[in-house]
Amino acid sequence: MSGFTADFNKRLNDLIDQTVKDFFQKIHERYDIPLKELNEIRIGASSQDPGSSVTKEGITFTASELMGKSTATLKALCKSNGKKNYSKLKKIELIAMLTGATVSDVPSPVKAKSKSKTKKQKVPEPPQVIKSKVVPSEFKIRRNDNGDYMHSETGLIFDKETKQVIGILSR
Repeated sequence: MSGFTADFNKRLNDLIDQTVKDFFQKIHERYDIPLKELNEIRIGASSQDPGSSVTKEGITFTASELMGKSTATLKALCKSNGKKNYSKLKKIELIAMLTGATVSDVPSPVKAKSKSKTKKQKVPEPPQVIKSKVVPSEFKIRRNDNGDYMHSETGLIFDKETKQVIGILSR
């Protein structure tokens, strides 16, 4: 049975290699990326630089790609790579641990500028006229020295023509 397993593994690897080569050929034709670069990705030659990290599944991440991931995701990658003492690290420190670079080599995240809240200037509202359905038996509105009408108890001054409040008498 071991001969069958070895033969099966060889045929499976050949099939995977051919599928990947065909896929790379299509990428090369469509996006004009040299096949040499695509094969370097496949072989893993690019994972040797200090700016990348390889998970157990063979997926390669650059530091800039890791920057877009959440801290929880980075901790999960650390766990899947068998890293230790990562639970209290900050995001940049986690990326440095995964890529094998120093913290100073990891590009700092560019934070989007927050929109400053501009305060809307309050536009003074026109005075509201409140119409009362209760009509007092006697109004104490008299003419003042300037010829305007004034309510003696409240000190409100009314316009002659519009009969709306235009001011208040300061006492």
